[in-house]
This record gives sequence, structure tokens and C-alpha cells, in this order.
Amino acid sequence: MVKQKNISKVGQRAGKTKKKISVKSKSKTKPRSRASVLAAKTKKRTISRKKIIVRNKKNTSDKIVGMRTAAFGYLVAGIFELVMAIPFLGWLIGVGSFGVMWVAGIIINIVVIVALINRKKPLYANIVAITANVLGMVPILGWGLHLLATILLFVLFFKEEKKNCKC
Repeated sequence: MVKQKNISKVGQRAGKTKKKISVKSKSKTKPRSRASVLAAKTKKRTISRKKIIVRNKKNTSDKIVGMRTAAFGYLVAGIFELVMAIPFLGWLIGVGSFGVMWVAGIIINIVVIVALINRKKPLYANIVAITANVLGMVPILGWGLHLLATILLFVLFFKEEKKNCKC
């Protein structure tokens, strides 16, 4: 309901008549102070931010193609190291590409390390793989390090998959 207030205005001269002006007031509640309005707005913002954060924690999937990011990183790096661990072929691929494959291996493992560093996952296999790619030109040493990195990466991959298995 709208309240109407009658305000009379008296003229300054004696001969003028009184005018009645009607003013409609829309609010029934008391006007709030500026501080209380700001406090209410910030409460709404923090509540909505908390909801968004909680919603993101629930809905943000850490999965890539049905597996966890850690397992996916271990798998990709492990397959690359497996190819490079083939005794003569891995060395031939590395030398035949003028070292581009070894640099690609270093980049792959650095990307995996960056992806896993926030997830508190073990990184020793990727560090061994980087070492194998740096020393990959040395025939026996490169083969041994690539083989060790492959084994470590696949062990970590299967541990991750076993942890996430719903069997």
C-alpha cells in the first residue's frame, strides 16, 4: 500500500490561498545507513564466492580421457621413454633427428613435472627421464637411463591407476 502525505504550503502574502501537494512515499521500511548496505553487499559477495569455490572443487574434474592427470603424464612420458629405450633404435632416432627427440623428451618431462608439482606427486621418475635425455648420446649409459626411467614411470602410472580404480 502506498501512503500519501498531505503537505500544505502557505503563501507569503495574505491574499493567497493554501495549496495542497500530495507526495507518495514508496518505502515502508526505515532507510538503512550506508555502512549497513555495504556490509550486506560484501556478505553476499563472500557467500557467492564460497559457493563458487565449493562448486568448482566438486565439478572441476582432474581427469583427462577417463584417467587422472598424474597417470596420464606418467603414461605419456613412459611411452616416450620406452621408445627411446630400444637399444639401437632409440639412439638412432635421437641422433637421426639431430637431438630434437631428446629435447622433446626433456620438454615432455618438464611439462609433466609442472603439472604434477601442485598435486604433490612423486617426480623422481621424470627427473631420471630428463637425465636420460641429456645423456642420451652415450650409447650404453643412455640406454640404461632410458630403461630405468621407463620402469619408474610405468610403476608410478600403475600405482596411480590402482589408487583411482573403483574395483
